[in-house]
Amino acid sequence: MGTILLRPARPKKCFLGYQQVVYLGHKVGQGCMMPEEVKIEKFKALEEPKTKKEVRRFFGMLGFYRRYVPHFSEIALPLTNLTKGKKFEAIEWTLACQEAFERLKETLVSQPVVRLPDPEKAFVLRTDASDVGLGAVLLQADEKGDLQPVSYASKKLIPAEINYSTIEKECLAMVWGIRKFEPYLFGQHFTLMTDHQPLQYLQQVRPHNGRLTRWALQLQAYSFRVQTIKGVNNVDADFMSRVALDI
Repeated sequence: MGTILLRPARPKKCFLGYQQVVYLGHKVGQGCMMPEEVKIEKFKALEEPKTKKEVRRFFGMLGFYRRYVPHFSEIALPLTNLTKGKKFEAIEWTLACQEAFERLKETLVSQPVVRLPDPEKAFVLRTDASDVGLGAVLLQADEKGDLQPVSYASKKLIPAEINYSTIEKECLAMVWGIRKFEPYLFGQHFTLMTDHQPLQYLQQVRPHNGRLTRWALQLQAYSFRVQTIKGVNNVDADFMSRVALDI
């Protein structure tokens, strides 16, 4: 078995002393990650999709780089509506579709950057909920102390969740966001930011609401403090919660 595993081992595959390396379509190094230049050039050369199958293929290419696009869902919304139905059906390419297509290309070719997660630094998780979805942004402080994005995520609500009260939706956003980024957060103390003030007491007061009680018990497995912020300062998570496409 050892001989078999060593067959693909080649010195030319090793990179030692490099500040940056290309790995699986990403340029990684110096605490940051960005799309590989070759991939960016391919995005520049993309032409408008003509069928549903081509739209889906376009999303398949973008899916690998969603973490770089904070407003992916809102920008892509006109295109997501084209993916319904049979894959070979013709599509109605509207001005909104063209603008969405160009904005997505423009965002990716502008070499967006996210921070690489540093297990030695504390994480900050911002969450928010809207009438249609949940949003979460994982962040860490840079050398200057400014919070920088590590990854973005969003999820649309199912019909039953749409009927939840505001505090239930906001609490669901907390639970979902923590689970989404659990590999980074479990076993570490982190800060959870929300613009819904009542949730800062979730860990101290036993809720009378059964659903909130169950979620509060689930959150006891994690070590975090809740920090409330103004909605105007929670732009990223708020924006992600208002999109209609899961990320």
